[in-house]
Amino acid sequence: MSPRDRFQPGPVTLTTAGLLVVIFLLEVILSADDLTGVLAPSLQALVAMGGISKDFVLDQHQWWRLVAGPLLHADLVHIALNGFVLLFAGFLVESLVGKARWIAIYGVGAILGGVFSALFNPPSTVSVGASGAGMALLAAVFVLAFALDVPAERSALQLNAARFLVPSLLPMATSRSGGHVDVAAHFGGAIGGALVALLLLPELKAQVLAAPTPDSALVQEPRRPLTPVIAPIAFALVAFTAAGIAFTARDVPGLLVLQGRAKPASWMPWLKQACALHSEASCFVAGKALARGEGVDEDIDTAQRLLTPLCDKDDTDACFELGRLEYVRKNYAPAAAAWSKACDQGELAACRNQALALSDSGAEDEEPTIRARFEKACPSIPAACGDLASRIYEERPDDAFRAAVQGCKGKDAFSCWLEARFLSDGTGTEKDLAKARSLHEQACTLGDVRGCNSLAIFLQRGWGGDVDVARAATLLDQACATGDPTSCANFALSLWQGKGIAQDQERAKTLFAESCAAGSSGGCDGLADAVPEAERPSAKPTFEKACAAGAASGCRYLGALLENDEKDFAAADRRYAEACGLGDPTGCAWHADMLKDGKGVEKDVAAADAFYRRACEGGVERACGK
Repeated sequence: MSPRDRFQPGPVTLTTAGLLVVIFLLEVILSADDLTGVLAPSLQALVAMGGISKDFVLDQHQWWRLVAGPLLHADLVHIALNGFVLLFAGFLVESLVGKARWIAIYGVGAILGGVFSALFNPPSTVSVGASGAGMALLAAVFVLAFALDVPAERSALQLNAARFLVPSLLPMATSRSGGHVDVAAHFGGAIGGALVALLLLPELKAQVLAAPTPDSALVQEPRRPLTPVIAPIAFALVAFTAAGIAFTARDVPGLLVLQGRAKPASWMPWLKQACALHSEASCFVAGKALARGEGVDEDIDTAQRLLTPLCDKDDTDACFELGRLEYVRKNYAPAAAAWSKACDQGELAACRNQALALSDSGAEDEEPTIRARFEKACPSIPAACGDLASRIYEERPDDAFRAAVQGCKGKDAFSCWLEARFLSDGTGTEKDLAKARSLHEQACTLGDVRGCNSLAIFLQRGWGGDVDVARAATLLDQACATGDPTSCANFALSLWQGKGIAQDQERAKTLFAESCAAGSSGGCDGLADAVPEAERPSAKPTFEKACAAGAASGCRYLGALLENDEKDFAAADRRYAEACGLGDPTGCAWHADMLKDGKGVEKDVAAADAFYRRACEGGVERACGK
């Protein structure tokens, strides 16, 4: 019988090839939005459906992946090559030893290939494909051919098998565009197939010797002494494979939702059932939906119960979502712990979130960790650069400026605003008002109201360019509409003065009051300044509130009331000093007056002279001659 005569379609080979095609189509469907290359499913889909790696198989003991992985393929080229080998070698093996023995060879090769892949590949490598099983069939053809008594037929079969087998076992000779060739799986599969074939070889030789003619030497189902052993093995392998398919199928609900092909609300019962069967993809999807209330009623406790075990297994996505859940509940320490795990797994957004959670927790001893996490996330997460710069500019101005530049290059509005501030006052760099103005414009365009507010100040004062009070008023009006208290205070000042906009002092008073109540010291300043001189004696509560909010004018006016009406000179001087400390030059001049005259404070002419100089530098002309 010639090799061509033996190359006859076998039912087990055809059924297996059909199963691989169906599963590959399912991979493609589940990765429809993330396909790359030639119908290449997403890595997420391959991992969820049973991809093999050292971490999953050996560390997490997910043994089902040893049979699920060989059922998957990385792209169309991958399944085409493995399908060709399967049909070529599978038909030959099935004609030589029959169905049950074929299953034993294929199954042992697939599993041993998976074991070798998990043992010898890097932990980060995810392996899929039936190549280990294909190598087992090729090795079996080579070994079983020794039983044939026709030298020409034996040599032809072995030569054809070697043509595929040998190059597949040489790392330098195996390459496939678009993916890693798993030589370890090839070796494992070939060894497994050869071992099973060696066990079957004596039986096959006996059949050949007993045959009356070469053409009748092998029949489909001859008497086989190893049947009592092989049949249970084949049955066990079929059952194991069925279990692997079942484990793969349980992830389908979760994958459908992850790929946007199903809604969590409509699939929630299936997701919960799959999660009960330990489908990590389904547990994650269900937990995330319940945590965020995505189409279902929010259930934080159940979400936490579903996500915590996944995070304990270092599932990056689950840790990230668990951190968000805890942060929303203001449980900052657990949120930081979850995000720390995700950060350690390489999720840089989680590094920034961990730093924010630690900062919000108020733990002062965590400052080194906070800065380290921001630094790790910058510049990949541009916002982290701005966060870092805002924390280190006093101790490390040069590093702060560089971080702000990196963040702004990444289009982070806050970083652009910080870079502009540093250029305005020369922090970590030389002053450059023109560039600062441009960066405030960029920050404003990116949606940062601080950038719009600062740009308006530059436009009003002509810093770094021409004066444009009308545009400044427009910008402040728009920024105030977002609810920013500082912008509202500055817009109110424009309304009060009629600068770039029609004067409207009543609306200005309302905005001063609202922005002061919202915590703007500028609003409180304006509120204090807006009190008519005749009404100031009865406006003490307003001034006290303004001063408490850090408004220099409020402190100055309060001091004047205490000095002139209540004759409490010591308290008055403290308020003047406070106003001076808040940057009010008039407050500095009035504090200097008290020091010079020893009014409410011990007389100190030298100190008075120093405060007069500060007042003079701030524009108080009468202080310049003191």
